[in-house]
Amino acid sequence: MNPFDLIVFDLAGTTVHDGHSVAWAMGEAMKNHTKLDLPRSEINSVMGMATKPLAIAELLKRNNRTPDNELVQSTYAAFEDLMLNYYRNHPDVREIEGTSELFAALKHAGVKVGLDTAFNRSIGDAIFDRLGWRTKGLFDATCTADEVREGRPAPYMIYRLMEATGAKDISRVAKVGDTPADILQGRNAGCGAVYAVAWGANPPEKLAPLPSTRLLLKPGELYAALGL
Repeated sequence: MNPFDLIVFDLAGTTVHDGHSVAWAMGEAMKNHTKLDLPRSEINSVMGMATKPLAIAELLKRNNRTPDNELVQSTYAAFEDLMLNYYRNHPDVREIEGTSELFAALKHAGVKVGLDTAFNRSIGDAIFDRLGWRTKGLFDATCTADEVREGRPAPYMIYRLMEATGAKDISRVAKVGDTPADILQGRNAGCGAVYAVAWGANPPEKLAPLPSTRLLLKPGELYAALGL
């Protein structure tokens, strides 16, 4: 018997390869709208925050700029335009190797597949449509940051996915993600297992100190970790 009823996966960096486009798009939006030319390491440090507008506000504060709402929203609008165009058209967008097979194996084992993201619904749908996961029926439910009262590391997206899939026991839910916010989200929700993956936005040394159940270095390790 599989130990889980529901697995909640992050998107960018965890199940979706996008050539670090999120950091690139955030950097371009920040440079064009706030005149801040920030290193990728600083941008990556906020990528797992609850929403991208909050990440923009945090970058402004760190650089002694006032995060007024108009500036944050105009910067976010530019970021969203860049991301939508990228996910719809760029040839580098693809799933992390083996993701479709993993989702199919979980569903065959009777385990629900949930997807959550710090993106809003428009960007999330662009990803699902581009990869064909929706038409192939590879997931059971999705939740984006604009659909809950607070995004990661708050637990609400996980709870929304539990409600959508009928999962009732949080100890039989696992979370898989590549950022500190993913790991803390899983812990805040009370998930039975929380897996940190080191093929996304953060190197193993940054993820190792976090309270994950296990740090996974290669996508193939997910099969054993998830009880397959």
